[in-house]
Amino acid sequence: MADLTKSLKKYWVELCFVFLIPLVFYRAFMAPYVTWDDDVLILKNPLLQLPFWEALKNAFQVYYHGDYFPLTLMSYWLDFQVFGLSAPAQHIENLVLHLVATLLLFRVLKSVSQKDRLSFFITLVFALHPLQMESVMWISERKSLLAAVFMFLSIAFYLKTVEKPGKASWYWLAVLFFALMGLTKATALLLPALFLLLDWKYLAGARGKIFKRFLPLALLAGVLIVLRVQAYSSSATEAGAVFRQSERLLQVPWMALTAIGFYIKMFFFPTPYSPIYPAYAVNSTTILWMVAAAGVLVFTAIYLWRKKNLFLWFCGAWFLLFLSPVLQLFPRINFVNDRYMYLPIVGLAGIFFYWVSEKVPAHLRTVKVFAGAAVTFAASLGLQSFNRSEAFTSNRALWTQALTIVPEDMIALNNLGLDYHLAGEVDKAVELYTKVVTQPGTNSLKAITFGNLAGIYSDHKYKGYDSEKAIQLYQKGIASVQRLHETYELRINLGITYKDLGRNAEAKEVLLAVLQDLSRESDYKFQNLKIFVERHLQSLPN
Repeated sequence: MADLTKSLKKYWVELCFVFLIPLVFYRAFMAPYVTWDDDVLILKNPLLQLPFWEALKNAFQVYYHGDYFPLTLMSYWLDFQVFGLSAPAQHIENLVLHLVATLLLFRVLKSVSQKDRLSFFITLVFALHPLQMESVMWISERKSLLAAVFMFLSIAFYLKTVEKPGKASWYWLAVLFFALMGLTKATALLLPALFLLLDWKYLAGARGKIFKRFLPLALLAGVLIVLRVQAYSSSATEAGAVFRQSERLLQVPWMALTAIGFYIKMFFFPTPYSPIYPAYAVNSTTILWMVAAAGVLVFTAIYLWRKKNLFLWFCGAWFLLFLSPVLQLFPRINFVNDRYMYLPIVGLAGIFFYWVSEKVPAHLRTVKVFAGAAVTFAASLGLQSFNRSEAFTSNRALWTQALTIVPEDMIALNNLGLDYHLAGEVDKAVELYTKVVTQPGTNSLKAITFGNLAGIYSDHKYKGYDSEKAIQLYQKGIASVQRLHETYELRINLGITYKDLGRNAEAKEVLLAVLQDLSRESDYKFQNLKIFVERHLQSLPN
């Protein structure tokens, strides 16, 4: 009994998180796949069907969905081999990964800060904050969870090189886990800069040693960054031109400040969840966020400079380094997202709770006060995250919730329409699809919806069946986009429609042209489409 009590006292933090994380996110045990990358990364991913060595080769040699994350893809491959297509199993894995990341983070923070209570509150934010819900509840965000585990292991081993400087194996393990992290997600590729800060503190004066330790990590980071940029460019061929636009570059500082203001506001006052938030626009709200962010950054910089405390600098660098890749320096589809804060939230929480800890009077720094504050804070965070997690209980819940935040968003309207479509509520789907295709402008999102709407009109079972209207909708969708790869599915379905109508010459012309374009694609996600087109061509009469 004495040994049990001793173990409970020693591992009380770990036991808290083992209890709290499954409790707060228990809806994950029943949550389905959602039409938000789960279809592309898992349900329609051709790589999952391959034998191990072929899957491994393709994961490392090709880009997928405009990204390069071979270890994430192989984790999905392993899931499929063991569980098949099982959303509950993959959700449980996400929970386990988040729990492991949480426990590792606590150890890392305790090692740097030397303060157990401070480290606990920061880790509590990482584990349960409402902003973290998306990364935990969304299967496609496996990459963030895996990256966090590898990143925290890398930091832990790097810190050991300071504790035991003569043991080179700790350093190379840190490099190894950094490499593994980089093969899952790009968010923390600036981690070597954080290591440089630690070396500057712990190895002051040993400039030669600092350079030797930094160089391998910097070179590795450079290679991984180049791979990510190439992967993104392969999917968005106009990205380079957009990146160099002087007008956009002039906007970047204001967009970055506005995004930081949004995240700070969400850190203290989380609003209802949405997978999509309004795009960047200059208005009274965004100006307020921008001004608030500028003020907070200036105040924080002065505070950090005056304190000259390693842990504060560590947290400040953490926040900026891991948030900077998503601050629009390189063009991104989404202006802000909850998942972008999965790692940066640690740095923000660190600075805030360090400042709070200084303000707490000595007579209140007791175990009872700490326990009461911890329970109250955990309950507040947990309840908000639990309420937000309802969005992931179904596709309909997710996109209905999104439309409360962005009522005219094309993605939300299309995906909610798709849910109604699959449920047999076709008239409701047509209504939602029509809202998208009648919006002004042309883009890939509208093209997808043209295709979905055309699919309804080409269905003989639909009361309003009209093959000619379907053909016109497919053609409008094709004409509405500039990037070739965004036309593939539309052109394939157009060819199939011609084939069903007995217009075989037109079907063959369209499908052969698509096959030729698909043969030049480097993104592996198009492999299934190529096979699909070949089968339809073979079924056409000579």
